[in-house]
Amino acid sequence: MMKASILRRSLAAVLLVTLALSGCASVREDADLLAGRDTSTMTPAQQKLYEFSRESAKIRASAAAAGAVLGAGIGLAACHDKKDATKVLCTLGGLVVGATAGYQGGKYIAQRREEAKAGRDDLEASIRAANASIDNYSERAALARQIADEHSQQIKTMNAQYRNNTALKTRYVQQLRDLKADRAAIAAFSKDLEGDLKFLEDEIASYEGRGENVATLRSKKRALERQNDALQAQLDALDRAFASAPSDVQASV
Repeated sequence: MMKASILRRSLAAVLLVTLALSGCASVREDADLLAGRDTSTMTPAQQKLYEFSRESAKIRASAAAAGAVLGAGIGLAACHDKKDATKVLCTLGGLVVGATAGYQGGKYIAQRREEAKAGRDDLEASIRAANASIDNYSERAALARQIADEHSQQIKTMNAQYRNNTALKTRYVQQLRDLKADRAAIAAFSKDLEGDLKFLEDEIASYEGRGENVATLRSKKRALERQNDALQAQLDALDRAFASAPSDVQASV
């Protein structure tokens, strides 16, 4: 009994520490990502990307708070047949996984939190959260493609101009800086999605352990994986565009 009590206190301590660390890291990363952007010089697509980044920062904060709590629930479900002391230790592992997923996660974990707060914490709630996440990341993947296309075209144009007018270097350097900032925003979407996918896989395993049919939820996970592939493709396109700039311009970024 005493051992179980100690483990319960440890569980509470880990919850507080992991949430504090994940929340601080998330706020710091979001501040770095959004700082110093001059929205007046952005294209409409870049302005939309900036708006999505601000929205995702709020979602990320919600996911950080939810991930550890939901993770503990996964731990309890997976450890339901353990003895008391072992169950607490098993749940502790689920909590640590959940806290990590909360730090990295996004729309799916945040949406699952909303479902749980409304008393809906079952397979159907997970499917609804997955559908909301597919819509969220589909928008971001489509915008990422537009952003990558814009940068690729602008750099092609500037490459042709720069060969005959090196006085354009200052403007060209700013173009590449903007590209890097936009790439960072898109990479953050992908990082959120990867955290959501990891958490979703843990949740699927939990449902399977209870004998539930997870075929629909697995199909939703595959749809989210395709969205992440789309985001990664645009990150690669941006990397190619950056690499096509003259080396002296790249070195000044």
